[in-house]
Amino acid sequence: CRVASLILPFSRLHLCSSMELEVVRHSGIPESSILSIRIGSTRRLVHLNQLERPLKFPVRPEEVSSVKIDVMDLSGTARVACNAKTKEYTIALESPEEGETATGMEVAIKMKPQGLGDAALDEEVEKKKEDAAKAYLEAHGLTSFMQFLIQSLMKDKPADPYGFMQRQVTSWIF
Repeated sequence: CRVASLILPFSRLHLCSSMELEVVRHSGIPESSILSIRIGSTRRLVHLNQLERPLKFPVRPEEVSSVKIDVMDLSGTARVACNAKTKEYTIALESPEEGETATGMEVAIKMKPQGLGDAALDEEVEKKKEDAAKAYLEAHGLTSFMQFLIQSLMKDKPADPYGFMQRQVTSWIF
């Protein structure tokens, strides 16, 4: 994915715990692209030709500390008619370009009502995610460093905490 820089002003607050994000303009992005916009843990995907409506996010504008934007280009596409009796589909993806058909890509999907999954399997998946996150943090020494950083902040209480953290990170790396 390519990351694009866009100007993203936030609209007025309509609900006390949500906001709307409007893409005012864009340039240099291929028309077949999809924008992925993430605020916190919420991600919204929108095709470039569907930007006339604002995107809704479940946070207030003053709670937003960052916005992540990825530009994704369409590599394959397919549409399959579904019926109530069929729960699994294997879908061959075609090229989005006219005249080209074969991409060699396919996706298999399985549909089921929400909440009827195997609870033990869901717990196992969550445990694997948690273990992978812990392993990543430990492999890079981030757990001990972050503990050190927070403890140092609380002990020293520097007037410029961000500058203090920047110096700590710099000294830890070198």
